[in-house]
Amino acid sequence: MEWEKTFTLPPDGTRGNLMRVTIAIGLVFALIHVFLPSNAYLKNLFSSNKVFIDSLPRSHSLSSTRFSDGLRKCRNRYIFPQKIDPEHRQENPRYHIYTNDTSTLGTNFSFVIKNATVLDGDGILRDGPADVYIDKGMIYGVVDSGSKISQFLMESVKPHDIIDAKGKYVTPGLVEMHSHVGICTQPELRGVNDMFELMNPTTQFIKTLDAFNIGDPAIKLISYGGVTSSLVLPSANLISGEGFVFKMLVPPSRSVEEMLLQYDSNDVSPNLSVNRQRWMKMACGENPKKRFVANPSAPKSRMGLGFLFRSTMEKAQHLKEEQDLWCDAIEQGLTPKTPSFPENSEYDLLVELLRGKVRTNSHCYETFDIETLFRHAREFGFNITAVHHALDAYKIPEIIKRQPGNVSIVTFATEWGFKKEAFQGSVFSPKILNDNNITIALHTDHPANGGQDLIIQAQIAHSFGLPADKAFSAISGTAAKILGLDDRIGYLRKGYDADLVLWDRHPLQAGSSPLKVYIDGVSVLNVPIPDENKDDDLISLPGSLEDITTDKKALRCLEGSQEFVVKGIKQSFLKSLPSGASNITKEMVVKGGEVLCFQQDCSEFYSAIHSNCMKIITLKDGYVVPAGTALTTTHGITEMPSELSTGDGDVMDFVNNNILDDFSDPEKVVAAKNGLHLESKHLKWAHNSGVLKIITPPLRNEGKKFLTGISTAFRSDATDLNGIIKENVAIHFTIGDLGKQILLPTVSLQIQTLRKLLLENKGKANAYGDAFRGELPIALHTNSKDVILQLIKLKNELKTPYFIIVGGVEAHLVGKQLAENGIPVVLEPWRCQRKYWDERRCLTGLHGTPTAITALKKAGVKFAIAVDEDKLVRLLYQEATIAKARSDITSYEALKAISYDVEDIFKINDFINSLDFLVTEGHPLTYGSQIVAIVENGTLTDVYPDLEPEFEVSPTY
Repeated sequence: MEWEKTFTLPPDGTRGNLMRVTIAIGLVFALIHVFLPSNAYLKNLFSSNKVFIDSLPRSHSLSSTRFSDGLRKCRNRYIFPQKIDPEHRQENPRYHIYTNDTSTLGTNFSFVIKNATVLDGDGILRDGPADVYIDKGMIYGVVDSGSKISQFLMESVKPHDIIDAKGKYVTPGLVEMHSHVGICTQPELRGVNDMFELMNPTTQFIKTLDAFNIGDPAIKLISYGGVTSSLVLPSANLISGEGFVFKMLVPPSRSVEEMLLQYDSNDVSPNLSVNRQRWMKMACGENPKKRFVANPSAPKSRMGLGFLFRSTMEKAQHLKEEQDLWCDAIEQGLTPKTPSFPENSEYDLLVELLRGKVRTNSHCYETFDIETLFRHAREFGFNITAVHHALDAYKIPEIIKRQPGNVSIVTFATEWGFKKEAFQGSVFSPKILNDNNITIALHTDHPANGGQDLIIQAQIAHSFGLPADKAFSAISGTAAKILGLDDRIGYLRKGYDADLVLWDRHPLQAGSSPLKVYIDGVSVLNVPIPDENKDDDLISLPGSLEDITTDKKALRCLEGSQEFVVKGIKQSFLKSLPSGASNITKEMVVKGGEVLCFQQDCSEFYSAIHSNCMKIITLKDGYVVPAGTALTTTHGITEMPSELSTGDGDVMDFVNNNILDDFSDPEKVVAAKNGLHLESKHLKWAHNSGVLKIITPPLRNEGKKFLTGISTAFRSDATDLNGIIKENVAIHFTIGDLGKQILLPTVSLQIQTLRKLLLENKGKANAYGDAFRGELPIALHTNSKDVILQLIKLKNELKTPYFIIVGGVEAHLVGKQLAENGIPVVLEPWRCQRKYWDERRCLTGLHGTPTAITALKKAGVKFAIAVDEDKLVRLLYQEATIAKARSDITSYEALKAISYDVEDIFKINDFINSLDFLVTEGHPLTYGSQIVAIVENGTLTDVYPDLEPEFEVSPTY
């Protein structure tokens, strides 16, 4: 073929004569390149133009194939992803994934959801009921119910199914901005964990598409939570690599590429299309600094990371310059330095970043790390699209706003405190950022938090002050905009992908769950729609926490008083002071550690009150609530588990010849009472959130350990050891995979050893002997149903020990046996995500299934609620709120599960002979309720407490 011949260059003597012709043709080429950038046109032009071909320099031969390929790549430098016009879209390009498959061939994907309450991706509620029409994998129209246009659409679309929403909320599918689903498959097994690439701290060349596992069960679970699209990013590295947005629906073909949101069957490969949006991941701070400790040549400091970043970007910058010089030479009719367009797959993504064609997602927490990232971006001339995690971002809004490119913050509503760079996190961060006009989105970082709980991030953010429209948009429309995909997802509008969710209540209400989920118009979840809401309040928007006004602060003069009056109480949940809900409010008079009066009118007791602060707490919607009691992992033992210097230390660090100390010696059993570190930030924040009593075992960090030690119970506001409630609460063992260690590599040996320890010490005055006789409860941390069966058998054999199952996320499978043997369960956590093998059968409470709480209650098992991460202790009442909403329990049962039942199960109730309770404005199990008063030992210790009291590492006196 003519086009396949090799270009030959003219004799040297003719070059001067042809220079003017070369320049002229080069100018013509440039004009054509701008106005008619068609590869076919250029091919014909250069094939037929003998003068130009013959005028090329003779330094080397350039094949027509290489030339054509180079021209295409030169042109592609200026091609950016183009937004579509949804109004004129005819069908979803992913539609044929389903219609062309034999398993779905003939299925009619047109339907209408009628009488819906529509909440769009901008967080704005549509006035009046609406009908949502779906056809060809896209939204065909959202119109007023009963309108003429709805009648017209009914006739033109001819929907195969008509679904009556019965007034329920319909929203766009939720958009997850930061996930590792598919590359960190659940349950987590080494064979399918591809989240980390540790060959080098800079791995910009890796792609999550190459590792995405369609067999990850979390994909379906995440979709059941209403999440229809997830940006899947690589993890941890300084420059981590390329991410992709996947739809959370495995197609009939089981093709990974067909799960890509930007999949188009007309493309040769969605991975190669120059028109697709691209995303990359970077990381700052602790992750890239610590991840490569074993690599001698990898940076160990932020300074080293800064150098490596610059060095890598300089190489990408050099490659970009070589490409531009090559293209310039071709366009000017000059000799390119190389026969082919300069390329290097190692730096391709970074070159595209420098050209402004890649959206960055940068994992950074600390203020100075964020500022360093911005400095790098300005130095090399690329934009920062979004800073992820960013728990410190609320402290530097002006620095963020000064950075070019309208930087967005993608953050959490619940994370804080587990390591230094998270230590300054605040639940008010989303509100503060929004108040400073900074665009925010919310994410889960699945599996760090279950991807199915993305909606909970929005709920918590709203409950702490983020406006409702911004909170919902942060997981829908705003997230789609940050991804550059707001022309397809994140909204319920004509021409958008048919990704939508029908909810059982307002999505920002606690415990909201999808009833129906559609992705590209394909049904993913189909739960029957109830005729009515259980509670009309669930229809409305939940409240947000109100600011503490000057008038409220004035009541703080009551702090320290043992004599006070509270008015406007609707209900008491105290077991010593029960009352049913009533429209008639009551008053409470407290004096000398006792309640003198609790009735409609307590005026006759007012004269008994003598206080220097003659003020009365008057409420509009008051409740009296039991104070929280939390089983924690590190409270009072260690501030930051990743920084062992901040507390007692970790038993895992004490080894002899790489073998843990001999636990068979009862004298070596560690007791948490000896390692308490009081007045910590975690304890202060827990206390001011209503969690007044703490049970904590010795620290068990990430290592595997059979014996943890003996827990202790103490008050969260204790300043000295007088705050200890009970020194020795329970002895804690781990049975299962996390209990495996060098001396005990199997579960069977763990149980055998536990039996031996108890039997050999049954008559002795030591921890194991006390445990055998039932004098010291045995807390058995395990999740596996099969392990629990073995422990029930052991209990029957030994008879006298008192077993407590902690964890127990599969306990519902053996509920009858647990109840028969009187073994209680402390669910830690009750809200599971099937993260590990031992919890793969847990109940999530989604897709119409019960929760573990519902199942255990039905089986007659005594249970309590705990959290498995200390960041959530301060949110214990929010956890109870969600538990009540998703489970078949009453408000009193939910509150008991985080207070009285914990105390009873761990047998510390007899050591608490005092009047402890909270007073709240608003029902304690609704978002937006506020703690008005904390009462301990009959003393009013706190009035309108700051939920995040100031804490200085080095306080100044």
